[in-house]
Amino acid sequence: MEAGRVREKEELPQKAEELSDYIVVIRPGSWIAISLVLSVLLIFLAWSVFGTITLTVQARGIVRNGIVITYLKEEQLSLVSNKSTIYLYDNESSCFGTFSRINNIPDSEQEQRIRLNDDTYSLYILNEDEEAWLYYSEIRPDQEMADGPVNITIETEPRHPISYVIQ
Repeated sequence: MEAGRVREKEELPQKAEELSDYIVVIRPGSWIAISLVLSVLLIFLAWSVFGTITLTVQARGIVRNGIVITYLKEEQLSLVSNKSTIYLYDNESSCFGTFSRINNIPDSEQEQRIRLNDDTYSLYILNEDEEAWLYYSEIRPDQEMADGPVNITIETEPRHPISYVIQ
């Protein structure tokens, strides 16, 4: 019998056993596609609940008297916390660090100049984007570092992907 064809009254099954020959809800090949899609969805759901995502923030800093001074942009500040893992590295060494101070109020250009003793080189290193609001932060390295510029990589706290959806 052809699929999609309208059946006449005489062609309809006379017994209940013949009914399964006429009714095909889902073909066997479709079950494979449905089970594949459901498997992918279940794997994604499991990862979103049990997996983690760690974001990184890149910044520049200046080492002065054993303390790393940096300015973070607003979007960077929203990602970091005192629990973030901090990597400090320059041409000669690398080490870990911890935040000793994170300001929640941005510094004006005048406040930046005062904090950096009007050092134009430090202002240039730390203020790459003159249009952004910059938040003063201090990092304490876990070992001695020479004064000068330093690169900073901050890893945020690991978060479950589902937490981005359910807040």
